[in-house]
Amino acid sequence: MNELEMAQLVENTASSHDNIFESLPKYHEDCQSKEEADLHLVQAALRLRERYSHKPFYAKRAAKHGGRYWIGLAYSAVNA
Repeated sequence: MNELEMAQLVENTASSHDNIFESLPKYHEDCQSKEEADLHLVQAALRLRERYSHKPFYAKRAAKHGGRYWIGLAYSAVNA
């Protein structure tokens, strides 16, 4: 999955508790494939969106860049 596909998934998924994340391991280090790791990153981006999208600083940037903003923020997070 490339960054654009992950960004689309962030934009089209309502919650980090969505069914597509049910089978993921709890920790990123336990992911067995790139697809699992990518979904784990998408879930981290959704958690960031859920937590910070109501704050003007983040909302402005997210409105400008869409789902790619949240993916980039999740990439930069130490514990993503």
